[in-house]
Amino acid sequence: MASSGGGGSKRVVICGGGVIGAATAFYLAKLGLSATVTATAAAAAPAGGGAPGARLGAPLPAWLDGRGVLASSALGSTASTAQVHPARLTAALMAAAERQAGAALLLGTVVGVRRDDGSGAVRGVRVRRWGQEGEEGEEEELAADAVVLAMGPWTGAARAWLPGAPATAGQKYHSVVLRPAAPVGGTCVFTSFRTADGRSVEPELYPRPDGTVYVCGEPQALPMPPEGPAAVTVERARCEALQAVAGALASGLAGAPVEAAQACYLPLCDDGLPAIGPLPGVPGAFVATGHGCWGILNAPATGRAVAEMVAGAALTLDVSAFDPARLCGR
Repeated sequence: MASSGGGGSKRVVICGGGVIGAATAFYLAKLGLSATVTATAAAAAPAGGGAPGARLGAPLPAWLDGRGVLASSALGSTASTAQVHPARLTAALMAAAERQAGAALLLGTVVGVRRDDGSGAVRGVRVRRWGQEGEEGEEEELAADAVVLAMGPWTGAARAWLPGAPATAGQKYHSVVLRPAAPVGGTCVFTSFRTADGRSVEPELYPRPDGTVYVCGEPQALPMPPEGPAAVTVERARCEALQAVAGALASGLAGAPVEAAQACYLPLCDDGLPAIGPLPGVPGAFVATGHGCWGILNAPATGRAVAEMVAGAALTLDVSAFDPARLCGR
């Protein structure tokens, strides 16, 4: 899909419907370009829990009444820090791209990229659409002059059809959304302590304006399911451990109903830095992945930079330190 504007007329396919893909579509729309965003699940299901909020400060918020707090420090205030809801941010970015430039969301699995026989430039993206019941349909090709690989930890799967693409991995995290009987306040809490069985854990608690509390932590170095995000499993024991930790920190969270229990993989590149920029040797191919736990925070800047590259516009930001070329061929 394409529309004329500041970026001219160009057919763009973004592989990945998380916050990075949605942000790229949003900034492409601002440059007059419409993108087709492919996703293996409904948009607005990113990995992160939220941008950093206020760290536990002194005095302690009244709702944090668990025993054994040895020390605390303040990260910031409402004047310098904030929290965003990842799913709502992603949905808002995608909706704005749809309104402004006619961007489209396509549910399906990307299975390949067609390149020009001579120049090697991107000419199309092969996708297997998903049916209404989640079943895979027939393969089809989307005409494309540019493709953005923003599939989070699964971006490395593109190496099957673009061998120069960077390898990616994922770190698994679990999270729960609790609904306490009464709101606990607006201070986000980052903790570090040792459990009774000797484990060191660093759970994070994010009270939200809707009265819920998002709790995450318990990282695991586990292989990712090759089928993609839809195949990620949720371990009940991990979620119950997060519930117990939250209840130990705050009596108001003890026994609070669980509205959601979930798991995801944070995307990582080999050197721990994101990969943002053109894919060497493949004109029209771009990469945007590897942000780890900072994907929500850095999505707008990443989306803007990649959109400007795709459109051939002057770059607002210097992202040369994240050039994918440093990772290609590994």
